Amino acid sequence: MHRILIAIIAASLLAAPTYAVQSRENVADGKTFMEEETQQKAGYVRDSEVDPEALIDRLGAINCPLAGVSDTGTYSGFLPEDSSPNATVLTQQDGTLQLPVPCQNADVLSIIRLGPTVLPALIRHIDDRRSTKLVVGLRPNGEPDTVGGNFFADEYDARNEDRPANGCAVYASCTKERPFEKPYTVKIGDVCFAVIGQIVNRHLSAVRYQPTLIVMVNSPIETPSLAERIRADWSGIDREGLRRTLLADLHTTKIENVQDVDWQAQILNSLHTGALQRLRYYYPETYTSLIGADLEMRSAFENKERQRHQR
Repeated sequence: MHRILIAIIAASLLAAPTYAVQSRENVADGKTFMEEETQQKAGYVRDSEVDPEALIDRLGAINCPLAGVSDTGTYSGFLPEDSSPNATVLTQQDGTLQLPVPCQNADVLSIIRLGPTVLPALIRHIDDRRSTKLVVGLRPNGEPDTVGGNFFADEYDARNEDRPANGCAVYASCTKERPFEKPYTVKIGDVCFAVIGQIVNRHLSAVRYQPTLIVMVNSPIETPSLAERIRADWSGIDREGLRRTLLADLHTTKIENVQDVDWQAQILNSLHTGALQRLRYYYPETYTSLIGADLEMRSAFENKERQRHQR
């Protein structure tokens, strides 16, 4: 039986807006709540001395679950922003429900902060078979987790929503969801898969938990079609290309093949919020110059942040 990809949406996301044609006359005067903090929020690294290859090489030292690479939870949000909405699912450990917390990894955060400039290196390493020190599919006592099951899958959030969610429909190399029994050692390519998702505003979980006691592994190593799709979607995307993609996300008003109105609104909320977060972080000048309907969305987004800060 096919297991459906569960998208975890933060409850605090803004409501989906109605879009209008932009006009330069709609630019508002004065600073908004977050504009004063934009330069502090903007974390895009422009240091030409930063070596992406060295950072990726160090991913092999990862030994604890990360957002997007975790068999104890499913996370949403933008990692470089501490205030980013972040949702998890409860997992059962030793007979009790727990709220898992991912570990922080300085190298992963440094890679994400590089933004679009690091995408070519991440894509080159998307099928990097070097092992990390993180093993998934184990119970807390270290025994193999065989209660719910472990599965290799091909869950993928495409750059363009008109592409099929299931790669097996178009990629000959795709292998459909299949179980595995032995614990899986996460590879550097798997981490690159999740990190690309963080940068480009797509839910790309190399490892995620699914209730109840199920571990889904979307590995571009074990499922080569995932690597193919990453290359097809993101190869050749430079700094300006990512900016345009994030603006396109902001302007998306409908998700194809989603009939439920509430579910579609939740997906759009996540897409729009993620676009605004990354525009502010990587492209502060674009973020502060949004106009018309985009400015309305930014204001609603900032109001939500203000409310969280005041709690």
